[in-house]
Amino acid sequence: MDHDEKPSRGMPRSLLYAMIPIGFVLLVGIMVFGGFWTNEATEEPNEVVEEPPAPLDQ
Repeated sequence: MDHDEKPSRGMPRSLLYAMIPIGFVLLVGIMVFGGFWTNEATEEPNEVVEEPPAPLDQ
């Protein structure tokens, strides 16, 4: 019996499996260097205004 070898289609699986985590690391690196998680600095912090307690109506 002659078994014909299947022709290789596209990329080998090992390369595909290696590209998935590499792509994730690249995506995270782009977001970090692009400033995705930067906090914008405000010039004045928000002030807390304390209100007097409401009068009790009895």
